[in-house]
Amino acid sequence: MNFKFFFILLFLVTIETYSQQDPNLSFFFNQMNFFNPAYAGSNFSNEISLVSRNQWAAIENSPKSQFLTISSSRKNNVGLGLSIYSNKNFIESRTISYIDFSYKLDFSSDKHLFLGIKGGSDFSKADLSDIANQEVFDPALDNSVRFFPNLGVGLLLKLPRFYFSFSIPRMFSNQNKDLVFYGSKVNPVFIGTGYKLSVTESLNLKTNILLKSSRESKSLLMTNISLDFNENFELGFNYSTSNTISPLVLLNLNQFTLGYSYEMSLKNNLNSLGLKTHEVLIKYNLSKAQKEVVEEE
Repeated sequence: MNFKFFFILLFLVTIETYSQQDPNLSFFFNQMNFFNPAYAGSNFSNEISLVSRNQWAAIENSPKSQFLTISSSRKNNVGLGLSIYSNKNFIESRTISYIDFSYKLDFSSDKHLFLGIKGGSDFSKADLSDIANQEVFDPALDNSVRFFPNLGVGLLLKLPRFYFSFSIPRMFSNQNKDLVFYGSKVNPVFIGTGYKLSVTESLNLKTNILLKSSRESKSLLMTNISLDFNENFELGFNYSTSNTISPLVLLNLNQFTLGYSYEMSLKNNLNSLGLKTHEVLIKYNLSKAQKEVVEEE
């Protein structure tokens, strides 16, 4: 392994660990189940969404993440979901998996309040056997495996063109001082909102904002703005207060939604290293497929 890149990566991982204890992604507005259990079933359909994120792609053993969310609208105002996050970062790996449950309160036919709860665990592992240089060994270092069960809560107010989201996806803190790479002693609060503005009959302007705030770390704000052409094609970009910008594109093909994002740092010292991040979204709407089968029959 190139040790120059290793020390650069180690420096960046240190920044990443202390600046964001929760994963970051460009398509956050398509994976809101992960941040808020109230989103389970909130689209009144059955959906499966997968995001693959290759961070700092030019560096060997750079972080690679996958996000999987499943959302299902059930009977009696109930929504069910599953949210899984998996990350591999050099010698460290992490998996977060939760089952999501929501209940819908109707204010009118198109105004709803969703209340959600999620339960699951955070599993992390540091495998020192992956380090290429085994000649230097520190007996103070050892492979570590950590397992943390947790609960989360959230609410979602959904109107035809506006939504407001509030959640605490992990309510209990990790107080284990031995954990080096992953886990957090803070319980971040996520606040999100979005609005869809009709420009013409076939053109909409969409905005999405997600704020992560906690007492022990710097707040992170992720913003998205995009133009939606006839609900078939979206073109936009994200900006994050971690000083990144992400042009992105979304294509809706019947049951499938395909997306791609190219994230760049706005910091000159990081840009010179060629640290670019690629993100791919695949979303499948099972309800549309079932509806088409019924119509054909």
